[in-house]
Amino acid sequence: MLTRFEVVGGNATIHGQHLCISSDGKIHIAAPSKADDDKIALAKPIGSSPGVLAVVSTTASGQEHSTTSTNLFYCLEGSSGKGSYRLSARSDDSTFGMGWQVKRDGWEVVDDEGMTGRHLLRWNEKVRANSWLAVKASDVEGEAGRWEVWLIAPNAANMDDFEEYKLIDIVAVEVDGAGRDVE
Repeated sequence: MLTRFEVVGGNATIHGQHLCISSDGKIHIAAPSKADDDKIALAKPIGSSPGVLAVVSTTASGQEHSTTSTNLFYCLEGSSGKGSYRLSARSDDSTFGMGWQVKRDGWEVVDDEGMTGRHLLRWNEKVRANSWLAVKASDVEGEAGRWEVWLIAPNAANMDDFEEYKLIDIVAVEVDGAGRDVE
């Protein structure tokens, strides 16, 4: 089973867009038709590792369907204890140094509690006070104007971290091998 992730909410620019992966391995929000360099980042559960999602990429047309060459996995990464984590694709869960955390084995897709019949991407931590944010990337990162995805548990340590952001949710849509919706 393959899953495509779509953004719900935010603003007119990002609502209905897909999670994509760029050639440098960064996860961001993009329109499927803009996928020159960007590929739609599908997810595939790893049978022997519950809660781990491998990244599988496909072009917007669904013609190309291949796993990335370095076996990338959906991860959350950020400063330990701060409560804000950027959604990323990584080949391992090693950290960059003290105080940095990478999580990759806690993903689950849950029902929208009967509200819309949708399936939502969640991180299965015991405290469910986390929210998905679309954060406009800054010029410093060389990705100005691109929207990134963050999971945040709002608190005093991270309340001023982002200048431009929108509250979103991430819907999981089951797709076939060519990236088309499964009916």
